[in-house]
Amino acid sequence: MKKAFTLIEMLVVVGIIAVLASIVLVNIRGATEAANATKCISNMRSLCNAMNAVGMDWGLYPMAGPVTATTTGLGENTTEGWISRDRSGNVVPCYGTGNADDDIYALTNGCAGGWQEGKGDSNGTFWQAVAQNASIFCCPTFAQDLLAKRKRKPVFSYALNAAIFKSDLEDQNYQSLSGPGMAHYNNKGDMTDKGDKRVMFAELPISQSCSYDPLAKPDTCNAALQIKMTFSGVVYGNPLWKGRSEAIGFVHLDKRKKYYGHVAFIDGHVEKYMQPPASSSLKEDALTARICIGDDVAYDEKGYRFVAEAEDEED
Repeated sequence: MKKAFTLIEMLVVVGIIAVLASIVLVNIRGATEAANATKCISNMRSLCNAMNAVGMDWGLYPMAGPVTATTTGLGENTTEGWISRDRSGNVVPCYGTGNADDDIYALTNGCAGGWQEGKGDSNGTFWQAVAQNASIFCCPTFAQDLLAKRKRKPVFSYALNAAIFKSDLEDQNYQSLSGPGMAHYNNKGDMTDKGDKRVMFAELPISQSCSYDPLAKPDTCNAALQIKMTFSGVVYGNPLWKGRSEAIGFVHLDKRKKYYGHVAFIDGHVEKYMQPPASSSLKEDALTARICIGDDVAYDEKGYRFVAEAEDEED
């Protein structure tokens, strides 16, 4: 007669199975996140390639957001950002409008309008530049997080740096410029300035990885990355921006359970940035502003610092 398992033996077996299952689950999640991060990097490189292609063709980069210009002899005209407004003229947040047709319209009409020296077209110049591929507008990790928070699939998860260049009204025939993308405009002579240091695209933040909730208001989670900060008495970013300076997103989780995000630069390379710890000299918004304008930053166990600060301590 065979002896049956005792209760203790059964509990030991169940415990071993539970431990093995948890190990497998962690490995699966890690592999999934690694694949998501790889896809995210690929997306950002593709977006940079498309933006640079449009920039080379136009002689200037498209706007980060919609811009309305009043020009002498032409009156008021609006050019759409790389992601356009919806059909009612509203800026589209990353989580969409709730109307699928409006969301598709926003993707397919990026850069439409064309008051910039006759640039742009009704078919959406940027949409054509990305080969009409909607999948590259969104990071899989962001999509999973947003679906859990808002029960929606995002339209996009990246923002274009609106402060790559300062607006230059003196050399243009403009009476006024206004809108989320106005700080992005400048002449083609500045297109490659600090191309390896200035942010072009960054991931949008999710609330658990930044000090404010970017999903609380549509104007903090749109396709334009806005900064307005003062360094050494100089204001950088959009002088008309009334909100707080925005921050890049740290949406990925590494093996140490620390958040990080991807940042794509004008020259097309992508870098990994860790979420600044509490001890960091540069907080999320200041770090974002520094790399958006092309400043050098240093990272160590204490966090991020402006490079000039690090050099001063070494001297």
